[in-house]
Amino acid sequence: MVVPHTTAFDWSNLHPAEGRLARTIRTSHQGCRVALLGLPDDTGISLNAGRPGARHGPHAFREALARYGTSYDAVSDNDLACLGLFDAGDVEPAGDEIHRTHIRVAEAVDAILQHDMIPVCIGGGHDLTFPGVAALTRRLREQGGSLGGLNIDTHLDVRERVGSGMAFRSIIEEGRGVLDPKSFAAVGLGAFTNDLRHIDWLRRQGAELLVFDGDQHQLLEGFRRIVSRLAGEANLFASFDLDVMDASAAPGVSALNPMGVLPVTASLMCRALGRLPGLRYFDLMELSPPHDVQGRTARLAVHLFLHFLAGVAERP
Repeated sequence: MVVPHTTAFDWSNLHPAEGRLARTIRTSHQGCRVALLGLPDDTGISLNAGRPGARHGPHAFREALARYGTSYDAVSDNDLACLGLFDAGDVEPAGDEIHRTHIRVAEAVDAILQHDMIPVCIGGGHDLTFPGVAALTRRLREQGGSLGGLNIDTHLDVRERVGSGMAFRSIIEEGRGVLDPKSFAAVGLGAFTNDLRHIDWLRRQGAELLVFDGDQHQLLEGFRRIVSRLAGEANLFASFDLDVMDASAAPGVSALNPMGVLPVTASLMCRALGRLPGLRYFDLMELSPPHDVQGRTARLAVHLFLHFLAGVAERP
């Protein structure tokens, strides 16, 4: 299988130990249900005056995965290696030409979708979710399908300006006729992180907004209600921006969150997303190693990834 615009990652230099999930990662897509794709670009973050560094996210993620995470899930008694995990490599950015990078990401994701694998993208600026989902949208438009989705994030990311805050306005506008905004939800929004104009715009589209007020239980219950509502959708995407996490657990992100989601809540969310039978695209975005402390955020990102895979393994 040829995934365009990508550079392969050499796992042999990391020497994953016996029993680690990373030891089972395949270089062939044959028999694989999930494909890992790195998006090492943070041009969009710089354009939005954020903290650069997320271009190093995919490498830090793989390093953390080599050290942490067995293939055995003790919760469900499943061997995650049976899913088949293919590493598609990293998309090569087109320098500071953000639109060309978006084209490359879309073509790489499309190649993965052609082989009926779930792309799990690791970023990288959150703008890169747009081309990843756009590849799915275009495929569904050709097939006459529909699409729903979730953004788990402290920010709405519906800005008109090109940059890391553009993804979900672009997804909704690009997806007209395929994506019904009433089948889209933004979960975990910060109390003081979004402009009223953007909130009003997304509400007018018909999307559901779930604001986080610090009550983890209430957030999880609201999330479960949304997931239950969307579970009947034949095609779904989900994006998880790591800056939704509390800064105490995730310091290595593009925008620190002083009152964010805790790891146990996020883990339950990611497992629930993996279980959704119609989920065809997932990403973990804005991992920024230069701002991390002791690799905590990278390890947390791997932990969430493992929970997502465990959910996929629990699908009927």
